[in-house]
Formats: sequence, structure tokens, C-alpha cells
Amino acid sequence: MDHEQTFCPGKLGAVMKDCRADHYAMDFVSYVVWESQALTKMASLLELPDRAKYWTETANNITQAMITHLWDEEDQFFYDRWFNGTR
Repeated sequence: MDHEQTFCPGKLGAVMKDCRADHYAMDFVSYVVWESQALTKMASLLELPDRAKYWTETANNITQAMITHLWDEEDQFFYDRWFNGTR
């Protein structure tokens, strides 16, 4: 699972048509964290401390949720999780 996107596995040119919205996808969640961290840096450069704080907290909250819901302690691996709780 190191290179396959799971949050929107569509055919080339038809990605939006075949997007799945029935699970928490580890790859998508990690993109959101990364983008939140980038927005933190931008806000800091623009001297917008309230926005930097917001994006830092967002990244931290999502990271914690990712660990809580997608991490498997036994396997020591992050897994996608369906909305019904299975992986």
C-alpha cells in the first residue's frame, strides 16, 4: 500500500466519477496533515499568528485522530478504516 491511492481510485480521466467516500483513507488524511503544516508555515511568514495557531492545531488534531483510529498496535501499521469500523 505504499504507492496506491485509496481515497479516489478511479480510471484515468474519470477519477471524480469513481471516487469512494465510504472510508477513512490513510493517504488522504496524511495529505491533509501535510497541507495544514504548509499553511502553518505560510501564515507564519505572513505574520498571521492566529491563522498559524489554527493550522497547527488542525494538523495536531488530525494526527491524533489518525493515530487513534487508523493505527494498528499489533501490526505496527496504519490501515484505512471503513465507516463501519472494519479495515
